[in-house]
Order: sequence, then C-alpha cells, then structure tokens
Amino acid sequence: MAKRVSPATIGFFVVASFAILLAAIVVVGSGRMFQKPVRFICMFRGSLNGLKIGAPVKVRGVQIGSVFEIRLRLAPSEGRLRPDAGALRLPVIIELDRSQIIGRGATGEALEKRGFEEMVTHGMRAQLNVESLLTGLLYIDLDLHPGAPIDLAIEPGSGPYLEIPTIPTNLEAIQEQATKALAKLDQIDFQAMVASITDAANSIKGLTNSPELKTTLESLQGDHRASRQSGPVDSCDGRQRKREDRSARDEPAEELRRGQRHDETDPRSAGRSSVYTRSRLTARSALEPGA
Repeated sequence: MAKRVSPATIGFFVVASFAILLAAIVVVGSGRMFQKPVRFICMFRGSLNGLKIGAPVKVRGVQIGSVFEIRLRLAPSEGRLRPDAGALRLPVIIELDRSQIIGRGATGEALEKRGFEEMVTHGMRAQLNVESLLTGLLYIDLDLHPGAPIDLAIEPGSGPYLEIPTIPTNLEAIQEQATKALAKLDQIDFQAMVASITDAANSIKGLTNSPELKTTLESLQGDHRASRQSGPVDSCDGRQRKREDRSARDEPAEELRRGQRHDETDPRSAGRSSVYTRSRLTARSALEPGA
C-alpha cells in the first residue's frame, strides 16, 4: 500500500514556492512593485519617431526614469488643452524613479508640486535627444534652460499629471529659424529693389556721359598741365632773384674790405680810398629799396 503524503508537507512547499517567487520579483524589479511611481506629462510638437516606451529619461546623461506611455491625443480625464496650445502636440507620460533620484544624491524635492514649480521657474525643460546615431533611438533629456519660455499646453490643475514644458530639438530649432528667415524674405519687394538699383545705375551712367562733366575734367587737366609746366620756371626765377639780392647785399662789404687792404699797402692813398669807399656805400644805400 502506497504511503500517503502529508498535507503539511504540501503546504510547506507551496508557501516556500510563493516566497521564492516574491523574492525574485523584489530583486528583479528593485522593489518597484511596492512604490507608487511619480508620473509627469510632456507635450511634444515634433515627430516622436525613435522614441519607444521604456526609453530612458535622463538629467545630463544620468538616467532617473523612463517613458511610460506615448499617446496620439490627450484623454478628457487627463486634462484640457489650452486655447493657445497651437499645433498638434503628442502627449508622452514619463515615470521618474524616486529611489534612483535619492540614490544618486538628490533630495527628490522636485518630485513634489512646490519643488517642481520652482524647477520649472528656474528653466527645467524636456527635450528629445538622440541616444544612438546608428539606431536613431531617442530619449528624453531634462535640463535647465534659463530664458526658455514656459510653453504649456494643458490647463494647470485639469489633469492628474504635472506638465513639464518642452523645447524643440536642435534640428527643429534650426528649421524654425530657417522658416522665419524665409518668411521675412517673402516680405521683401525684390522687383522694387531691382528697379531702384537700375534707376541708380542709369543716373550714374547719365552723369558720367554728361558734356558738363567732360568739360570740367578737361579744364582740370589743362590747369594741372599748366601748373606743372610753369612750376620749374617760377622756381628758377625765384632762385635767380635770391642770388642777385644776396650779391647786392654782399658787394658793399666786399668793396670796403678791398679798400682796407689797399690802405694797408699804400699809406698815401689811405685817406682818399676811405673817403671814396664811404661815398659809394652811402650812394648805394640811398638807391636800395626801402632806404
């Protein structure tokens, strides 16, 4: 006769199996099943191609959460869109892990409403970034962007999630700037600009071909040639007059010196020579201009 298995033994094995299963869930899930997730919503304008459920949510490269859900539109129970929300926005719900945030040295105050609002005021924004150029997968980057506008799409308090303002990607920002530049170019009246440039060119052409301008240029060229031809002659005449004036000034002194030398050699004619020299000097002084 077969031996009957004790019910207590069966119950022990069942309880032990549940305990092992529970321990495995705690170890694998890092205790998440016992934690209430902190969820936020981001409303993105651009394409979400490459963003998957479970994609990382990072702060300057440090993962603090993951993407929980991606929607095409916002459910009425999850909030009301603002009238000025503009173009179509795709809602993305993210989960932030409090234990990861605290375990990496943060306080976790930003997960509360007051701390969250302070972070948004200081410039916290959500932005899509490429995690891998090979795969094209995206992740959500949370960082401070001081000066960035607080672009909210959901009426505050109308849904269960706090909204993190979003900013466009770098490529989207370049495309937006290019679009604005092209819009400004469309406002320029190129036909009027071309007509104005053509009128200015015709005016310059008419001025250069006018007889009055040609006459004035020929007159200036003639005056320039005349001044170049008369310049050396005038300068030579001036130098000649200076030499003659200097010779006229030096001649009486030279005659006086010759008279003195003659007196030294011939004492008899000293008196006559001195009188003669003085009379000539007096006569020349009377004839000089300004005497």
